Amino acid sequence: MADAPPTGAGEEPGGLSPGGAFIVPPPTFREKRILPRALRFNPTTKDWIRNGAIFADLHPNDSKVVIRLLFALGSVGSMRTLGNGTRNIRFIIEVRLQRQVELAVNAALADMIVSRAVSIQKITVDPAAQKGAIVYAVDYVNLALRDSSKRRFSFDAAEGTGELQVPEL
Repeated sequence: MADAPPTGAGEEPGGLSPGGAFIVPPPTFREKRILPRALRFNPTTKDWIRNGAIFADLHPNDSKVVIRLLFALGSVGSMRTLGNGTRNIRFIIEVRLQRQVELAVNAALADMIVSRAVSIQKITVDPAAQKGAIVYAVDYVNLALRDSSKRRFSFDAAEGTGELQVPEL
């Protein structure tokens, strides 16, 4: 009877484990990954930045600044109040342009300024770089971080692109 078929259910002889049960090997431990606080957005490609398979990390306040200053006011269908109104400035008169851009940027970041999430240091408009559109840079400090280093968001309306410069920590 050495060649007799096994008795009991499953591959295990009856009595060692429940009939038909699959013995699960112990779990293997994966590398623990820390999720990013906010995803870093690339204004040029309009996509999230990745480091290989992992999305790049950015502080939520910096992410909010980029998205609010990148998109035109009313251009996001699901959130018409998101964005800034610099693209709505139709008559570019150099003497009034600085003030118009300042008003648009301050309106876009108003709740962040009031809640002391960010502090705007300087808004620079480059009238020489105009190609029928506005080119500006916003220097600000993310007040939620311990370091008080300045960040700069540069926007070129002619190209529809922007860039965030964050100091390396």
